[in-house]
Amino acid sequence: MHAAQPRSPLFRLRIGPGSSWSCSGRTARGSQLLACLLALAGAASPAGAEVQRMSRVATVRIGEIPPPRATSSAQPKHVRRAVAVAARAETFGSEVLPIAQVKPFAPGNPGVATSFVGLSSAGSTGRVPDQGLCVGAHHVVEVINGRLRVFDRNGVALSPEQELAGFLAFDLDAGDIVFDPSCLYDRTLERWFLLATAKDGAGRSYLALAVSQSSNTLGSWWIYHLPSNSDGSDGGPVHPNCPCYQDYPHMAVDEYGLHIASSEKSSELGNDGPINGPQIFSVGKRALAEGAVATTVVQLGSILFGGAAGFGLWPAVATDGNFASARHGTQYFLQSVMDFSELMPLVPRVSSTVMGIVAVSNTRSLEDPVPALELRQATVETPLTVTPLPATQKTGDFPLGQCLNDLVCSESVIEGGPFHEVLERLQNFSHVEAVFTNHRLWAVLSTAVEVAGVERAGVLWSVIQPRFLQGELTAQVTRHHYFAADGADLLYPTIAMVEGGKGVIGFSLSGPNHYPSFGYVRFGAQGVGGVHVVAHGVGPLDDRSGYDALAGLPLEGITRFGDYGAAASDGSRIWIAGEFVGQVCTLAEYMVDTSCGGTRHRLSNYFTYIVELAL
Repeated sequence: MHAAQPRSPLFRLRIGPGSSWSCSGRTARGSQLLACLLALAGAASPAGAEVQRMSRVATVRIGEIPPPRATSSAQPKHVRRAVAVAARAETFGSEVLPIAQVKPFAPGNPGVATSFVGLSSAGSTGRVPDQGLCVGAHHVVEVINGRLRVFDRNGVALSPEQELAGFLAFDLDAGDIVFDPSCLYDRTLERWFLLATAKDGAGRSYLALAVSQSSNTLGSWWIYHLPSNSDGSDGGPVHPNCPCYQDYPHMAVDEYGLHIASSEKSSELGNDGPINGPQIFSVGKRALAEGAVATTVVQLGSILFGGAAGFGLWPAVATDGNFASARHGTQYFLQSVMDFSELMPLVPRVSSTVMGIVAVSNTRSLEDPVPALELRQATVETPLTVTPLPATQKTGDFPLGQCLNDLVCSESVIEGGPFHEVLERLQNFSHVEAVFTNHRLWAVLSTAVEVAGVERAGVLWSVIQPRFLQGELTAQVTRHHYFAADGADLLYPTIAMVEGGKGVIGFSLSGPNHYPSFGYVRFGAQGVGGVHVVAHGVGPLDDRSGYDALAGLPLEGITRFGDYGAAASDGSRIWIAGEFVGQVCTLAEYMVDTSCGGTRHRLSNYFTYIVELAL
């Protein structure tokens, strides 16, 4: 059964200059009116905060088709304001690179308890996966762009592959799209949370959140939609260059709240426009776990470091419920100062010796009618990081690209050929991922490094100690280590830990002698160990995102290789998931059957891999 829920009236509390409050919205009654009166009576929250209501719109089960989402004929407002974004990192003009320790490829895969192929491009839309992984006592949930699936802990599928848009109460046939998914399991509440960005056919944007009603993923889930246009529609905030959408959202929980960090981008300008800066959305997690029809969400943003907006604020995931308790509950976030624009092929490389840190405190107040959160931020002096170059890959058949170069085949894919596509290089994204345990943040960041006089894409692993001194947030790096693989580039590192300071860093890897593969290193008190490859690639990545003819951009043969992997701790073991290429076929085979026997999408050929590790 699917029970469609009526949309609750959207309600917001807006904090103006000097902490004065005003109430706005379509209606305000009951608990909403009480919240408004409390606000007017003098409740406090950071300047610039927006307090709003997130509505429950449906109840669904994995594997079932949810009811159609209610739509509105109202058109979003278009509010345009110019915004200048200052550079926050130095253009990389020297030959100085950090020196990395080479980690040899180690035999075998010690500690691997379970490993299996997850979702792939076959049967999908062919979009890059953008990995989401969460693990509970009995189930493993994998969610990527477009789809999700539930497995048991031995890798046996418990549900069919399901369309993500439909599960989140959106409709692809109506022009809705859903992307950038992530998920987590909160062991303290025994609830699953699944998050994605959505845009409907009318151009309105949302953060879509699914919350399980129990620890059983195959039971019922509540679906929530939070409008996120930031253009004044639905009583929301008015931000520059909006209507906007929330790109690259990720989440973490502390003892009291669920915290989402995203980058706000113009719906019209997208990646070609300025970024308004990271937004933080905090909501009481117990209200969600109880299925509140509508619940208060506090939006904090835009977060600036050095006077400019940035990209990729990462919420640090607490290990095994080891939440930060300072100042009545605190959630930490880290940000690399590498801008998203630096991913584009023709933009100069940059380097940096700082990182941004944000603390949202007094999260206990998320259980009050009117939350009173505290926002603090600072910069952390860090070892040098440099935008990594795109990774190379071993030469082999790349039938989509070869098809575009073929006069006959290209006409079946796109008119106007033949083109001049080449074997793709793999884009590498300088974003930070972090976990919180034992009062410290443990972070990984992709960076260019030098290995025996040769440039490689490696990893900076750091331990960061945050502190509150006289009410101010400070932080310093207490330990760090650069590492790289011998003869290969490491892409999209992700990290998880268990108690006792032991953990795993997962990553994809590629190079002149390696097809895109998936591997890991283990770390602990003795440092970082050798590189273990758990899923060997069998052919080159052959993806539409790197071909000029399909993207309509001068990409210089640089393709998107996902945007991130994922890692999770179940308390005693660590799970990692990432991307590799698990199939290969020739141009002749592709011209007969673009799925190559059901092993790929005609426009992409990625696979994901999921690994359980005992430390």
